[in-house]
Amino acid sequence: MALRVDRFVVAVAGLTLLALAIRIVVTLTTYADLDLGFSDNTFYHQQANLLADGQGFIDPFRLRNGLVAPTAAHPPVYSLYLAGWSLVGFDGILDHRIASTIPSALVVPVIAVTARWMAGRTAGIIAAALAALHPALWINDGLILSESVYVLTIAFVLLAAQAMFVSPRPLTAGLLSLAISVAALTRAEAVLLFPFLVLPLALNSRPAQDRRLLRMLAVSAGVGILVMGPWVGRNLRTFTEPTVLSVGSGYVLELANCDETYSGRLIGYWTYDCETELPPAGDESVVGSFKQSQATEYIGDHLGDQPRVIAARIGRTFGLFRPDQTIEFDTFFERHDRTHLWIGMWFHWILLVTGAIGVWSLWRRGGSAAGILAVTATAVFASAVSFGIFRYRVGFDVAAVLAAGIGLAWLWQRWREPARA
Repeated sequence: MALRVDRFVVAVAGLTLLALAIRIVVTLTTYADLDLGFSDNTFYHQQANLLADGQGFIDPFRLRNGLVAPTAAHPPVYSLYLAGWSLVGFDGILDHRIASTIPSALVVPVIAVTARWMAGRTAGIIAAALAALHPALWINDGLILSESVYVLTIAFVLLAAQAMFVSPRPLTAGLLSLAISVAALTRAEAVLLFPFLVLPLALNSRPAQDRRLLRMLAVSAGVGILVMGPWVGRNLRTFTEPTVLSVGSGYVLELANCDETYSGRLIGYWTYDCETELPPAGDESVVGSFKQSQATEYIGDHLGDQPRVIAARIGRTFGLFRPDQTIEFDTFFERHDRTHLWIGMWFHWILLVTGAIGVWSLWRRGGSAAGILAVTATAVFASAVSFGIFRYRVGFDVAAVLAAGIGLAWLWQRWREPARA
């Protein structure tokens, strides 16, 4: 009997291989010889190797001065992922760059399955193609940044959200909580998806009994505690100041709140000029707490400026305010390729329109855009309280690819119907 080949599977497999090829070629041609510098890129690379050597989560920068100090500068998942490669001998800078291309390429089949489930085969193939090509999903791989894994975790969040919408029960609530927990252990702002996504989906399910709703919420909370608990417990035991997922918020807030970022050329962006006072001695939680208190005090003294500054931050992140300037900043500070940034910007603008059509089409036929909207809200919130850089919207970029695939499939269907008639 002849073996029947599913054309959808073949198409998605081909697009996944294309995605991996694009990411590897870009990494080898653009970032292979780029110096890591004193940056997050170096932090992730060196911490992964320290983990592989059995030294745990210690600060690689302080280790240079002979000080063994625990760190929670970033959540642990990306470092653990790279450490897995280091354990089997792929511990070089280029090794970690190539390893980072794999999870971002695996977004393609996850998004394809999600889009097909939500809107059919055509939507799945279009969304897969967009995920393979969109620079925002691969532009961070060669720099060794956690966004390479974060995009995959968000893709699983969107898939699990659709599963819970279709079949709202404790099992699907637990799977969604699992996906969100891993995402939050990759980038901390994903923890907002618990109130933004789990709770609305649970309430929208209209369970026949209140006990079923409570079971879904209890399972969700239990899974979150089980997955994130070890890391959170370690941080609470280790550091002087209360530390949950990371200490990074204080550092980010300080760089974003000063006179230079509230007006003029840098409005909505960040600058080291905001660091005006030396922090007290202590571990990184003490330093982070001091920086956060400095930023909070400045915010309190400039409440009237917040609407204007927040609008500038969100506008920068989503390419709606000074996009050419933000691209220049991103080229210099983030060290992304300028051409890739501009291609990604045009891609992004198109996805904004087609993605909105996709959300509208889902609403028309009674589907759920809860995952897309919740991920978007999380990216908006993260940008509003920090500063405007493209990297902070990467979760939205995954959701936009899904929404645009659905929107373009809907437009294609509308165009074909008169032609068939």
